[in-house]
Amino acid sequence: MTRVRLATLIAAAAVAAAVVLAVQPGPAGATTALHTASTTVTNRDDSGANGGNWATDNFTRTLTLFSKGVVANSNCPGITIGAC
Repeated sequence: MTRVRLATLIAAAAVAAAVVLAVQPGPAGATTALHTASTTVTNRDDSGANGGNWATDNFTRTLTLFSKGVVANSNCPGITIGAC
């Protein structure tokens, strides 16, 4: 996996997590996990910006999407039918 692709995947996961946290409506209450996805990277050479491998990376990233319920469609631009 190229460094750019890895950075893109990490950025996408961070944005998704931020959106989930930002749009949770209403007071604190029970949440339901909708989806969980994990990616594990093992023994990935890390060349850094200067070239030459200087480390071997091992990590797991996990993204879990939660739902706190349905909100009015007026809170979801572009939704014309169905629930938001």
